Amino acid sequence: LLSTYNLGGAGSGQNRAYNYGLVTDSSNNIYMAGKYANSVSFPSGNSFSCQNCYAGYVAKFDTNLSIDWVEEVKSSSSEASVNGIELNNDNKIYVTGIFYSEINLSGAVFDAGGSQNGFAAEINSNGDWQWGTEMECSCGITTYDLDLDSNNNLYISGITRGTINSGGVQVAMTGAGDDGFILKLNSTGSVNWGKSFGGNGVDNFRSLSYDTNNQKLFATGMFWD
Repeated sequence: LLSTYNLGGAGSGQNRAYNYGLVTDSSNNIYMAGKYANSVSFPSGNSFSCQNCYAGYVAKFDTNLSIDWVEEVKSSSSEASVNGIELNNDNKIYVTGIFYSEINLSGAVFDAGGSQNGFAAEINSNGDWQWGTEMECSCGITTYDLDLDSNNNLYISGITRGTINSGGVQVAMTGAGDDGFILKLNSTGSVNWGKSFGGNGVDNFRSLSYDTNNQKLFATGMFWD
């Protein structure tokens, strides 16, 4: 889509647009998630700007690839990105990403201070934010992927450089370097549990998939010591 539409400004000078996820609903509408740098224009005049920073986005296209809506995830001073997107059988859309400073999802305000924190959120098919959950750490968090089970629980994977605090659940480091982690959230954003793994070097979980037939979660990542 980025290439087909040649989003206005993307690829010229310091302007960039990135797509990190794509899903379709039961009516074959398309939902795309990612980030842009400096400025970008979507079809039908949806233009956004973020001077000398990155901002995340979620966009909906209809079956003719005409834009329906675009919602921005923008930091108050630095960077934000939507890194993963998934939807369930009821066409509820879930996303995960990262941000510095502060983001506002229709009144749900999250403040990361000077660190990079993670977030998960639900957005409906009309582009309205339903809820958001922050993954806090004074160290730095990156989320990479998410998937859903048959009960619409969310599983989120990523990397952390310290202890994660999210929704009253604390996930401590297990290694001496950067650790991979997985968080489980229910369908309304409450955190159920979290797991981490790590050694002496850099470890992460990049991608995961939930097998609904056997009710098992599979994850893949990397490590080095």
